Amino acid sequence: MADYVPVVVPEALLADGSVPPPPLKMLSAHFVMEDCDGAAHISALGVIPRSHLSGRAPNPTESSWNGNRAFALGAKAGDVVLLRCDTWRVDSPRAAAAG
Repeated sequence: MADYVPVVVPEALLADGSVPPPPLKMLSAHFVMEDCDGAAHISALGVIPRSHLSGRAPNPTESSWNGNRAFALGAKAGDVVLLRCDTWRVDSPRAAAAG
């Protein structure tokens, strides 16, 4: 995964509040070309909630973080989905759910 992670912060420091969450530095815009109802078999983009608080990039086998599992995003054609660049994304939420 080639997401931009400006600073790696040990998770223990983020968890106990010693260090504030990483500041928002960049957003990515995803332009939706076809209707996606959020069903894993239709939506091509999934995210892991609150993963931007992890302070690191995911390893290739991770499909959840801190108990939060990936889910497929629903959107209509013409929508724009804005995500923090440090939010973990999965290309196939259905595959992530199976893993």
